[in-house]
Amino acid sequence: MGEPSEAYRRAMLKAHEEEARHVLARAPFRNRKFSDRTVNALVQADILAPERLLFMTMMDLRTIPGIGKVGLAEIVKYRSRFIPDLAETA
Repeated sequence: MGEPSEAYRRAMLKAHEEEARHVLARAPFRNRKFSDRTVNALVQADILAPERLLFMTMMDLRTIPGIGKVGLAEIVKYRSRFIPDLAETA
């Protein structure tokens, strides 16, 4: 069997780069008590740092694609750890 083609090597490199980006994008959300579904929705919405959630309005949070009631509750709980009075206004 011969060497893999250049096109195959490029395709494999691209696949590995995409996987690395996916893993790196999820890393900041580790140990923050977000479900995989919520993390995926945040990453897809280009929210790559959980701290960014602290500065968003409730309206902004509600309009994140893929964030439902459970995801919103996870985010509100996360925010309440840093801004205690915030949970009352959610």
